[in-house]
Amino acid sequence: MIIKCLIMALVYTLGNMDTRMFGANRWNWPISLAPIIGLVAGDLATGVAMSVELQMIFLGFVAIGMSTIPDSSAGTTLAVGFAILNGIDSAAAIALAMPIALLFQPLQPFKGTLLNIFNVKADEYAKKGDEKGIERQLHLGNLMAALFDFIPMFLILLGGSQVVESLINSIPTVVMNCLSKTAQVLPALGVAYLMSYVCDYFTMPFAILGFVLAVYFGLDSLGVALVGGVIAVVYFNVKNQKKEGL
Repeated sequence: MIIKCLIMALVYTLGNMDTRMFGANRWNWPISLAPIIGLVAGDLATGVAMSVELQMIFLGFVAIGMSTIPDSSAGTTLAVGFAILNGIDSAAAIALAMPIALLFQPLQPFKGTLLNIFNVKADEYAKKGDEKGIERQLHLGNLMAALFDFIPMFLILLGGSQVVESLINSIPTVVMNCLSKTAQVLPALGVAYLMSYVCDYFTMPFAILGFVLAVYFGLDSLGVALVGGVIAVVYFNVKNQKKEGL
């Protein structure tokens, strides 16, 4: 159990360090993170299944400027970890992902404020032309950021699993049923949140077309995506031809 918690906390930390060190490969997205957590916890299938719904929930959350958003990677790690390690129903665990993400949200500004210490020191070394000093502050800042993510996650995974297990066992069946139903609604909420950014007179017909294909023609998500892909290719080809005067 300890080894699994260590590795899962490390995976969560590396996901959060992605934008700092590895070029923003989206390793901290639920669709990428959940299968890895599932594999480490011993149930890859559950991790993959949960990754899709968790990605849908957090799909519309975008950090703009200095704003902070719910920590989707923390919600994903703990939801998948608790679902597998403690045998919690995956639907109930998915419903808990958003509250967990919201609890971790205030930690991000605090971490940013703490890491600003290294920025100030790096500026001082820059004025002196000390490249080694700047590099040292960079590595110290990355180390501090990693520890800030790793330690709380490991402690919660290690000590929180039993707490969550007793909490789940004490929750009445009707409440667990409500959590399961809520989990079915949250993906729709995530998509709706995303659509609030992009919906206009041009994109709405395509959204309606996707709804018609799914409801009235019975296409699954892959079929709707393929139709959307064909429409996108045809549209951009026609648009490019008009630009070239063909």
